[in-house]
Amino acid sequence: MAWQGIQDNAFRLSLLSVVPGREFEVAAALSSELVRLEASGTVRHFKLLKVFGAYDLLVLYETTDFGADLLTAGVVPGILHHTEVLSFGWSEKDSNTFDNFWQNPHPVFGFSFFKFKPHLSNLKLECLFVRHMMTRDVSLQYLGTVGWAESIIITSGETIPAVFDHAHAVTGTYLLDKHRPPTRFPLKTFTVVAIDHKVLSSARRISRAFGDEPLANGGLFAQIFMSCRPEHVHQIAKAAKAAFRTEKVDLAVGPYDVCVDLDGARLRTWAALISALLRFRRDNSTKLLATSVQFQALADRMPAPRLESAGDTGPTPLIDLSKDDLDSMGRLDETTRYSLVRSFYVFNSLIQHDLIGDAFYDLVPFMQHSCPN
Repeated sequence: MAWQGIQDNAFRLSLLSVVPGREFEVAAALSSELVRLEASGTVRHFKLLKVFGAYDLLVLYETTDFGADLLTAGVVPGILHHTEVLSFGWSEKDSNTFDNFWQNPHPVFGFSFFKFKPHLSNLKLECLFVRHMMTRDVSLQYLGTVGWAESIIITSGETIPAVFDHAHAVTGTYLLDKHRPPTRFPLKTFTVVAIDHKVLSSARRISRAFGDEPLANGGLFAQIFMSCRPEHVHQIAKAAKAAFRTEKVDLAVGPYDVCVDLDGARLRTWAALISALLRFRRDNSTKLLATSVQFQALADRMPAPRLESAGDTGPTPLIDLSKDDLDSMGRLDETTRYSLVRSFYVFNSLIQHDLIGDAFYDLVPFMQHSCPN
């Protein structure tokens, strides 16, 4: 792959939080302005997606320079706040690597943000990372950024479980720079799952896009967290039981007031869940403050993070879950099993850090002497 450097055009990625139930109104206003900018030549391409998480909409558009933005749309009613990331694409010998994204027919996308360790962040390391990832999986799309994260890798697929698996495989890959002491240079990853907004314009289109894909397919399940006005907490909890056809609705204390666990819900398909969530936000827009959907995988289908390098692989994880370990956990309920394995992987990730790992291994002889059995 002949990399030539950064391509000429600029990319702007906006994550927006909107008033519940007003996604389509806001999306229509933004789409109208983007079409106008596209006709004028200021914007080359754009894609508007519905996000299921802390944000509600994602807008990605390619412009001639960073001076062009959506501020020309004026005040758009319904937007609560937004985060914008200025990005750039990489170019190969005869083409821009991002061009295929705009013609991508898949309805579901995963945007994985990579933050590198500050003392390792440099152009050489970033080039090493993108070359490795893009050569390893040609279906990925890549953007560099000048914001919080250094890199954005975009996955896509026909279903939410497929994108979840693909994104998890990408964020679970840690590459070592063979020219440095062994260390995993990604410090943090953050992934949002999004659906092409055109797919969500009607229940028929949602059904056509997702078909009869079972909600429980592949061991992936979802939880919906809701923040609402204090006087409506119990009303929202009752309405959620009916809307999502589940009894697993709990009141919470913290940033969210109601938690809906969809594991075992009578909603059978992803199409039904998406339609129910959009309808719930619309019907309860005056009571809700925000909703956030968290997708989780069952513990026995979560692969351990992969460390790829031609050199040393660094400290060996202390906890290595075998198939027998996972079989033994089969007696636990799914949520407990997921939390337990996730804790193991978080611990393994922590001790890969040079300083933390060294401090931990210094304590091992003391523990072996104090607790010989």
